[in-house]
Amino acid sequence: MKNVFAIAALLAATLFFAPSPALALDPALTLKDGERGTTADLYPTGDNRDKGLLLYSNDRFGYSVKVPHEIFTQVVVLPDNNDGLILRSRDGQYRFRASGGFVVFEDELESSLKNAKQHLEKDGKATQVFAKKGIDWWTLSWWNAQGKGSRKFMANGEVWCEVEITGPALPRNAPGGYDDLLDRALESLALPLPALAPSAGPSGELRTPPMLHKVYQFADLNGNGVMEIVVGADDCNGFSHQVHEIKGGRAALALNGGAGH
Repeated sequence: MKNVFAIAALLAATLFFAPSPALALDPALTLKDGERGTTADLYPTGDNRDKGLLLYSNDRFGYSVKVPHEIFTQVVVLPDNNDGLILRSRDGQYRFRASGGFVVFEDELESSLKNAKQHLEKDGKATQVFAKKGIDWWTLSWWNAQGKGSRKFMANGEVWCEVEITGPALPRNAPGGYDDLLDRALESLALPLPALAPSAGPSGELRTPPMLHKVYQFADLNGNGVMEIVVGADDCNGFSHQVHEIKGGRAALALNGGAGH
């Protein structure tokens, strides 16, 4: 663990003085809502395996998701409040929705899952419903007369986000590999750790520190076969970093520190 601390500190300093690569990227595609005049930028994911996927990052709530832009080519809504987007396929059969909001209830994760399941059951159109739940997420999959629906929800104590994909249910060997691509998009939903707490301004008003950029580094810092995730955040209060060890498919916090201004 000492090696983790030492290497993480060095890596944190490196990340602090190095510009975020995300800031230098130009969007690969800009979505436009002709009715509202709003836009949303999609960026390359940086992963060679993500053919047919582009990354959408929501500035308001901090979540991100990979969008199958070659399937969902039509903009339905890019809301004025910048909480997400709704897209559809050219033929209108498939729909992709991503949205976010502020956590209101202490049991946001449990209550949202309960409400989602009750809605499907009340609707009476879903013939099969399957749910999975993790520490900060849940997923729902269902089948009905219109086809298949999948939904993933995440919450970090401050904000929540979700992505929902609906459309005809296709066999896995269907031309184009739609199902595999849609599953990959659903699983890509990501939400960072809670932002730094607001601080009091000169007049006593609360000020939330603006996030300049956030960096994620995946590495085996100890060389012991255990993968670690280093998360660095650069904002007006300085730079902070955390190290999480990946064990049994979960990320366990191993180090929480900051490098100051």
